[in-house]
Amino acid sequence: MSDRLEIIEVLARYVRALEERDAKAIAALFAPEGAFEIQSRSGREAYATRVTVTGPGQIQALMESGTMPSTRGNQYFTTDHIVDIDGDEARMDAQFLTVESNVEGTAGQNWPVGSVMLQGALALSMAGHYASVLRKIDGRWALTSHCVRHNLPMAVPPAK
Repeated sequence: MSDRLEIIEVLARYVRALEERDAKAIAALFAPEGAFEIQSRSGREAYATRVTVTGPGQIQALMESGTMPSTRGNQYFTTDHIVDIDGDEARMDAQFLTVESNVEGTAGQNWPVGSVMLQGALALSMAGHYASVLRKIDGRWALTSHCVRHNLPMAVPPAK
């Protein structure tokens, strides 16, 4: 597989792990000194940093602290990957959209009489892009920096 495809696959594994709420798998994608950052903005304002953590342990702890109810899930879509490779270092920028699924109860529980197939609602919940820096370590691409840039404001005070 080419380096470019391997790098894009790191992001694919990241979003799949997000969907499954697998904090350990997310943390495993980072280099030992890897940094994770969340930014947001309103309109065309400059991005404001909301969260920054460093190292797989802190990244895993952050992901495990998520508060999404168990009856909700997200599907992440990434596109327009721009990958620049310089030896064992690379930069990747990709756009993302997130669709949230909401359902009350589990399959069949509290569904109207005669319901079949799928129940619940879908809503576009996030949009933005990922700005990532990667390094090839022992033959594997790892994130040294991964910034989630939301194009919507967040109800979290900026990091100091």
